[in-house]
Amino acid sequence: MKKIIWFIVSLLMAVSLVMASCGTTDVEEEEEEEVIIGEEEEEEEEEEEEEELLPPDVPKYGGWHLTLGGDPMAFDECFAVTPQVSTAYRTNEWLISADWAKGQAGTGETDWVYGYIGNLSLLNGCLAESWEYVGSDAIVYHIRKGVHFHNKPPVNGREFTAQDAAASINWVYFECTSSAQSASRQKPISATALDKYTLEVKVPPEYQNTLLVSIGAGMFMQPVELIEAGGIKHWEDVCGTGPFLLEDYVTGSTTTYVRNPNYWRNDPLHPENQLPYFDGIKAMNIVDVSTQLAAMRTGKLDRLGPIDWETRDQLIKYRPDLVYQERMAPPFLLMCRVDKDLPFNNIKVVHAMNMAIDKQAIIDGYFGGNGYMLAYPYSKYPSHQAIYTPLEQQPQAIQDLFKYNPDKAKQLLSEAGYPTGFKTSIQCNSTIFRGVLPPDYLSIIKEYFTAVGIDMEIKPLEASIFQSVRRGRQHDEMIFDDGKGYGWPYQFNIFRKESFDDHAMWEDPVAREAYDKCQAALHKDDAEVSRVLKEIGPYLLENYPAVWLPAAYMYTIWQPWLQNYHGEDWLGTSHFSEWVNYAWIDTKLKESLGY
Repeated sequence: MKKIIWFIVSLLMAVSLVMASCGTTDVEEEEEEEVIIGEEEEEEEEEEEEEELLPPDVPKYGGWHLTLGGDPMAFDECFAVTPQVSTAYRTNEWLISADWAKGQAGTGETDWVYGYIGNLSLLNGCLAESWEYVGSDAIVYHIRKGVHFHNKPPVNGREFTAQDAAASINWVYFECTSSAQSASRQKPISATALDKYTLEVKVPPEYQNTLLVSIGAGMFMQPVELIEAGGIKHWEDVCGTGPFLLEDYVTGSTTTYVRNPNYWRNDPLHPENQLPYFDGIKAMNIVDVSTQLAAMRTGKLDRLGPIDWETRDQLIKYRPDLVYQERMAPPFLLMCRVDKDLPFNNIKVVHAMNMAIDKQAIIDGYFGGNGYMLAYPYSKYPSHQAIYTPLEQQPQAIQDLFKYNPDKAKQLLSEAGYPTGFKTSIQCNSTIFRGVLPPDYLSIIKEYFTAVGIDMEIKPLEASIFQSVRRGRQHDEMIFDDGKGYGWPYQFNIFRKESFDDHAMWEDPVAREAYDKCQAALHKDDAEVSRVLKEIGPYLLENYPAVWLPAAYMYTIWQPWLQNYHGEDWLGTSHFSEWVNYAWIDTKLKESLGY
C-alpha cells in the first residue's frame, strides 16, 4: 500500500516538475521575444530617424548659427567706418545687394569670396528695386514697396520709404561730420525723396558711376526717427529692415540676433521660402586661436576661416567630417621703391630678383604643395575668370619671371651695372599673418638672393609700427606685404602712385591710361572693364617693380550641418555676412552626430 502511495506521489511530483519546467520556458521565451521586439523597435526608430535626415540641398528652417564675432566699434556709420559697425550687416540693409543666384549656390558665375569685383551684373536690387543714371549728374533709385522696419519702438514696423533713404545718405555724408563718408572726396551733392518711392541723388559727373555703388551698396539705411534723435548710440536702439534683430549684446562676450519674422525677402533659388532660415545667430568673441580651434573641433563653432593649410590639416585630423573650400588670397610681394636712387629703377634688376628665386620650391616646401604660381594681380578663382590669364598662356617674358634661373639673374644684374650684386634692405611685420611669419619667409628669399650677389638685410617691425610705416609708405627701400585690391582690381591699388598701397611709388603712362579707361566704363560697361583689366595684366607683371611670389592656398572650413554654404565670404561690394541669409542648419544631422 505504501509503495502505491509513494508511486502516486512521485508521479505527481514529476508532473509538477514538468509543468513547472514548461512554465519557466514560456516566461523566458516571452522575455526573449520582448527583447527581440524591443531591439527591432529601436532599429526601426533609428531607421526612421535616418530616413528623416534630408539631403543637404533641401532647405531647412530652425537652428542657431554659432560664429565668431568681435565687439562693434559703434552702431551707426556716423561714429565708425562701415566695417566696424558689425551689427548692421545683419540688422540693416543697403539699397543694392548681391545676386545670390549667380554664386556657387546657383550659376557659379562668381564664388562670392571677394565681392563683385566691379561687375555690376552680379548685383541686384535690395531696398531699391532698380536704379538708373539721369543725365551725367544724377542717380535715381526706385525704392521697393512693402518693406518694413523691425517691429520695435520708435519705428514699430512702419514701411521703409525714400525719405528714410535720403535721410540716411544726408546723415553720413553731410550732417555727421565725424563719419568716414563726410571726409571722402567722392561724395554726392544732395539726396532728395521725390516721392514716397523715388530717391534722387545729385552727384558730380566725374563720380557718377562710382557713387552708384558706393552709395547704393556701401552704406546702411536707417529710419528717419533714429537719425533725428542724433543717431544710434546704444545697441538696444538698433533698428533696420534686415533679416535679424539684435536681441542682446555683452561687451567682450557675445552678440545675439534673432530671426526677423516679417522679413520681406524670399530665397531666389527657392522662391516659395521666406528668408532667413536660421532661428538666430550667436556671435562669440573668441580671440585666442587655440580656443577657436577647440570650439571648431567640438561643434561649438559652425565656421572658421580663412585658415592656412596646416591649420586645416590639424582640424581634419580630429574631425574628418568637416567641410572645407579653397579660397582666393593675395600672395605676398616684395615691392621696391623707384622714387629714390636705388638699383630698382632699372627693371632688369627687378627681373633678376624674380629669376633668382626658386618659386616652385617655395610652393613644394614652405607651402607643403598647397599653393600656385601666378596669383597677382588677379587670381585663378571664378570671380576673376574674365580677367585672369594662366601662366602657361602668358607671354614668354612673363613666364620667365616665374622660372628659377640664377644664371640669367646674374647676367641681368651685370647688364644693369651690378656685376657683383648690391646691398639692400626690406622691412616686414614681425607677426604671423595668414600662416606666414615674414622674417622666416624672407630668410628663404635672402639665401636665393645671396647666391646671385644680392645682400638683403631683413628688418622686422612690431605690428603696430609696421602698419604705420606701411600706411605712410615710410619704408627705406623694399617692403614685404600682401598684394592689395583683390576685391577691387579696377582700382589698380598698387599700380598708381597716389594709392596708399603703391609701395613702389610707381607711375606709368600705360598703366594710367588703362586705369582711366576702367574708371570711365565702371558700372556702365562690364565687358569693357574686363577687357581692359585682362589686357593690362601682362604689362603690369613685366613692368611693375615687384618680386612676384606664389600664393599659398587659404581655406574656409565649416561643420557638415551648415548647409547651402560653399565658402562664401563677401557678397555685393563688401558685405561680410550676407550669405547667412541663405544658409541653413540641419539640426537633425547635428544631433545625429552627437552635437
